Amino acid sequence: MARASFWRCISRPASPRSNTPRWPAARRGSPPTCCRSASPRSCSSARGREPPDARRGIAISLSGSLLIFWRDSRGSASGSNPLLGNLLAIVGSWCFSAYLLIGRRLRANLPLPAYVWLAYGSAAIFLVVACQANGTPLTGYTDAAYLIALGMALGPQLLGHTSSNWSLKQVSPTFIAVVTHGEPVGSALLAWIFFGESFALLQAVGFVLLLVGVYLVARGEGQ
Repeated sequence: MARASFWRCISRPASPRSNTPRWPAARRGSPPTCCRSASPRSCSSARGREPPDARRGIAISLSGSLLIFWRDSRGSASGSNPLLGNLLAIVGSWCFSAYLLIGRRLRANLPLPAYVWLAYGSAAIFLVVACQANGTPLTGYTDAAYLIALGMALGPQLLGHTSSNWSLKQVSPTFIAVVTHGEPVGSALLAWIFFGESFALLQAVGFVLLLVGVYLVARGEGQ
């Protein structure tokens, strides 16, 4: 679990620097498929079966991800190294899948505080060791940089990620992975507002497919 969390922390932030913000987020179509392939029983719903709506939702969300990837790869503003960005995004999705599968088993016997300390603490140790081995300094940055890092730790990590960890005991890992498909829509909107990155019609269709997939999986989880 610690290694999966560590490599996810490494690959995910690096991916947008080499690619557009849309595909690293849209690659989340991969985790549900990876989860079901690696452990179909662990990724079934809380009642031990996977409803037809969930299977259809996974297929539709994966189609949306592939559509966004295909349109991004044909665009002129695909980042400094699209191939590297896509590979890092895929590695991150594999690690996220492993994290969910392992976490599903551990959360069955561990309370949330113990699980969070184990996951976050071990990942932090691995990251510090990696920084030291790579010669990456941990000090000397601006106050703004430290505030941004603190905001990322308190918001997306402590609040958002801990919510996912809490949900592992309540719903299936597939449901958690698919629900995160709402991220590409917000990512695209933020990229448009702050970086002036517009999105094409095919990408908009991909966003709609992602949201439809989220809806179907959520409906199937409740059945």
